[in-house]
Amino acid sequence: MTTNTTRKLLMAAASVGLASASFSASASSTYAYDGNPPYCTEGATNSGTYGNSYGCAASTASDPSVTLTAYSTTKTAAGGISSAGTSFDVAAVMDYGSSNGYGIDNKAEGLSATAPRHAISDSYGKDVMVLNFTSSVVLSSFQVGWAGISNGYDSDVSLWRYTGSLAPSITGNTAAGMVSAGWSLVTNAADVTSGGVVNSGLANTAANASSWWLVTSYGTLGTSATTSNLSAGNNTFKLLSFAATTAPSNGGTKVPEPASLALLAVAGFGALAAARRNRKQA
Repeated sequence: MTTNTTRKLLMAAASVGLASASFSASASSTYAYDGNPPYCTEGATNSGTYGNSYGCAASTASDPSVTLTAYSTTKTAAGGISSAGTSFDVAAVMDYGSSNGYGIDNKAEGLSATAPRHAISDSYGKDVMVLNFTSSVVLSSFQVGWAGISNGYDSDVSLWRYTGSLAPSITGNTAAGMVSAGWSLVTNAADVTSGGVVNSGLANTAANASSWWLVTSYGTLGTSATTSNLSAGNNTFKLLSFAATTAPSNGGTKVPEPASLALLAVAGFGALAAARRNRKQA
């Protein structure tokens, strides 16, 4: 009987310790175009075309990979192509080197667009870069390579995550339609400079995980209200790298942190003390 009591107390202590394990103990990876593997490479079947994609390996081999795709509001209500379009159409992810990062050429600009239009911009069609991970993650930071604020333009940047239950439908959708379908604003960052890292306001918890993320200029989706630092229009930048923390699955095992281990030890000592008292009273 004493043995059963001790076992139950120890199991309860273990449950408390595991329940206290936090999301920050999960694996973390970077995905970067920094000239060194692992880096992003373009898919061979759609190289250099609208609707192309780049696949990026994680810095930790066991972590999820990610695919970059690009879209822009260049489709008009009549089905034509214009920089004043309101519906998203496929665009091209463009590679501008390890010091600049990835930009977007949309169909209104053409595949040989020049600066600043070949960046992720909102001045000639509103561009979005979509990051689709093979499993759920939280973006803990991302880095801009080339930035408009350092080159006579502006570079107010927004990060969004997808909260819908089905894979997002982007082609043919409008900005308002995408927000209604489940794209949720994570953070805005004003005047990001070349090489600047955005890591504030990203809410790095498991409750904010998603396998779909979107990086765009401020005002492309949702509100475009002008504040003291943020303004829509004339924003342009290139995406250089990002860091993601793997979200634990529902049935996954979390690694206890030191505080959790200490709690487990205290509970275990309490269980052993209770067992000794029971033996003395027997």
